[in-house]
Amino acid sequence: GEPILHAMWLGKVAPKPGETVTHIGAGTGYYTALLARLVEPGGSVIAFELEADLAARAKANLARYANVEVIHGDAVTNPLQPSDIIYVNAGVVAPPAAWLKVLKPGGRMILPWRPS
Repeated sequence: GEPILHAMWLGKVAPKPGETVTHIGAGTGYYTALLARLVEPGGSVIAFELEADLAARAKANLARYANVEVIHGDAVTNPLQPSDIIYVNAGVVAPPAAWLKVLKPGGRMILPWRPS
């Protein structure tokens, strides 16, 4: 993705220490690692990656981050934990209602809109 766009989005959602972030479409974990650092201390990142090879690479790349959990699976069909931020790096037409329901009060979502 476009690094300047991600920097702008991360600036807008302003992750804070202690917050919980769900990262959907983690790829190899680059932006997951940034999020993990931004929510330290006390915060955590749950990263979903649908593609098996990318999920395996993300797990390896993020092994040193104690506050990151990588899940090889579909964030639409798997339940999400309550989150302060949901950061989507996957092409979706609209956020599933379940994603909106797990946002904590004051929660934020970045969703790159991809019209059908």
